[in-house]
This record gives sequence, structure tokens and C-alpha cells, in this order.
Amino acid sequence: MTELISITTNEQGVSIVSARELFEFLGLDKTHWSRWSKKNIVDNPFASEGTDWTGFAIMANGNQTSDYAISIDFAKKLSMKAPTEKGEQVRQYFIEAEKALRKLSAPAALPADLTLLNLISQQTQLLTGQAQLITQLRADVDQINRGTRPIQPAPVRALPTSSSPGHNAQLRERFLSLISNYCAYHQADFASTYNYLYRRMHDVYGVNVHRLNRAGNESLLDTIERYGRLADLYKLASNELIYLEEKPVRLVKHTLDNITDEQRQAIFRRAFLLDESLLYAQLRANLMEASEIVGVPLAKTRAEVFITRAVNLGYLLKHRNPGQRYECYRLNQQRFPI
Repeated sequence: MTELISITTNEQGVSIVSARELFEFLGLDKTHWSRWSKKNIVDNPFASEGTDWTGFAIMANGNQTSDYAISIDFAKKLSMKAPTEKGEQVRQYFIEAEKALRKLSAPAALPADLTLLNLISQQTQLLTGQAQLITQLRADVDQINRGTRPIQPAPVRALPTSSSPGHNAQLRERFLSLISNYCAYHQADFASTYNYLYRRMHDVYGVNVHRLNRAGNESLLDTIERYGRLADLYKLASNELIYLEEKPVRLVKHTLDNITDEQRQAIFRRAFLLDESLLYAQLRANLMEASEIVGVPLAKTRAEVFITRAVNLGYLLKHRNPGQRYECYRLNQQRFPI
């Protein structure tokens, strides 16, 4: 399915889209945005703030303006009211997107190997308990035969299983706060961020989170926590979800005064930690211009901007899908103007 409008997920797990992005896709007059949003969103008697829409401020062309995170259902209603041909097109897109999301969120069937492991674990625990009980009964019989009172055994401690509770409210709160702050700072969508971390769980720890046995209606994060892997997920997020400007800027400032060809190549290689993208040519142009400027002492500040912008562009594009790359580039240009 071709992505027409970026669909993200908020902290409550609800799929949302940008009202401004929808407005622009529908081909409506951009000068009517304020009037359109007030009439159709803010003053809409059939829409509720916090349920159908949530307002927030953004920067556009150097000025602060408003945007709204709207639910998919509300977006479909707005699309039907649009007097353009794209209204029906985007409505169908949202319907197909919802179908795809329902398929992804459907509980996965328990793999045969995991079922077998669970059965083995249960049988092992049962046999262990029976063996301990038989041993204790034999000891009691011996003591009775000797005319002494049997000693009451301590409670048998159950073997840990995947269903053992592993809730850690404080750790979970820190993890959710980290994800929320990262996505807000970089305007990244929650679904892509979570999917990246889930892939890294497999790469680093060999845990395929999508194959864990989910109980009832619990979320994937609930399942990970129940299996005792939330600490691993939090560690990954802390180490890999860095704020994009911080590390490249420190690297450039540290090496710019006494930079060598080897150091410069290391910076450039770092920026190329991405696959081919629509903006590959633009990234390469930034790097080439930075390479020429670095050798000029009077242009250090401008060189720093070029290198920082290029390195950040590489990070921005690394975890984004093609439909979001232009927006990443635009935001990067605003953050580091020349």
C-alpha cells in the first residue's frame, strides 16, 4: 500500500494523522488553513478534544503555527467533506491502513516450538514438585516410625515460568517517558520507534518479541515485561535513541581545530550509515562542500554547520520510511540554517 499520509500512534496506542498534512493532501487552499481548522476541528460540535483531536504548535517557514493530531475515524469524516477528488482517495487509504493495523495487532498463533517448551516447563515443574513431596513423605514416615514428630517443611517455591509476574511500574514509566520525549523531540512516530527497538532486541539479545506468547488482550510491551525483558528493552532505548544533534556536534567541535584526513573520513563514514535514499545526492553534496570548507580557518563555523547537518541527516534518514524522508530533510534544514 502506497503511503499517502503518515500514520503514527500516540501514547494510548491510537492511530493518528496530522490535520495539516491531510489538509494539504486534499489540495485545499493553504491560505484557508486557519479558518478551515477552526470550523472543522475546534468548533466542530461532533468532535471531542482529547478523543478525536489534540492541538499542538509547530514551526512552519520560521513562524509558529498550529496543527492537530486527529484520529483515523475523524480524518475519514473530514475527507468525506472535502470538495476535491482526493477526498475519496484518502478515505479509502485510511480504511486500508486500519485493516493492515488490525492484522498486525491480531494475537499471533503460538509457535509449535514455544508450545513444546511451555509444556516441557510445566511437566518439569510438576515432576519436581512430586519428587519433593515423595521425599518429604518418606522422611515423615521414618520419623513416625522412630516415634518423633515430623518437621513441617517450608513452602515449596515454584519454578519461574513465562507467566510469572514481572511488573515494574517505575522502570516502565521511565521507558515510556524516554520514548515519548524522543519522539516529541525529533517528531518521530511511535510505531517506527517501537518497531526499531523490537528489531534490535532480536539483533542484540536474540529475542523475537513477536513470537512471545501474548496473554489475553495484553499489548506487546506487556508481554515483554511479563517475560522479564523490559530492562533489556530500556537499556537498548537508552543507548540507541540518542538526541541527534548532541553527539555529532561534540564530535565536530572536538576535531575541527586539528582535523586530519582520517578523522574527516570517519565523520563522513558515520553520515553514510544509511541505505540508498531519495536524498542521497543531497547528503553527498553537503559532505563534499564540507570537505572543501574544513581546510579554511575563517570558515570553521560554516563548516561545522555543514558537517553537523550532513551527519544529522544521515541519522534522521536511518530509521525513517521513504514517505517521511523529505520532512526529515526539511526539519533538518530549519534546525541548521546556513
